Amino acid sequence: MGRRSGPAVNEALVSAAATAVGAAIGGGAAVLASFIAARAQGREQAAAWERQNSAEEAQWVRRRQSERNDLQRSTLLEAQEALVALGRATGRVHVADYEAQKASGNYGGHLLPEDVDQEAHQTNVRAMLLISRILDEVARNHAAAARNRYIDATLVDSEAEAHRQIQLALKEHSAFDARLTELLADLW
Repeated sequence: MGRRSGPAVNEALVSAAATAVGAAIGGGAAVLASFIAARAQGREQAAAWERQNSAEEAQWVRRRQSERNDLQRSTLLEAQEALVALGRATGRVHVADYEAQKASGNYGGHLLPEDVDQEAHQTNVRAMLLISRILDEVARNHAAAARNRYIDATLVDSEAEAHRQIQLALKEHSAFDARLTELLADLW
């Protein structure tokens, strides 16, 4: 058998080559299209994960802020109660000092009754601890100043000075209560 040659063979070869090249280009295009679609889908999935992570992170931040607000609200209310208790204890010390003055002629500087002494000590310590946990500087400063004035009122050696210190304590206590009202409105 001989070799075929001629225009029919050349046409067949060109047609086969064109088909092969077309198939290769089409296959390459299909692979490229699949790759582009996979990348786009990967980006969409990554964006969805990012949105989900951002939503979860935002929810976590909101939950932590809510917990922080709850704790601060509780601390502020307990500090208010502790200052009221300290004011009452200061009043009891003042009465004990006044009674001692009637008996001895000297105000202060005597032993307090055990229950009065214990109450004054315990309420002072509780107030001090709670005040140190107040985050708001203005509220913390007013509460600390009220606490210090209440304590000062128990350490003086004249009834007039005790009255003055108690009045100063009440002024700071009122300022703390006013700031507390503002803070609680923001925390609720």
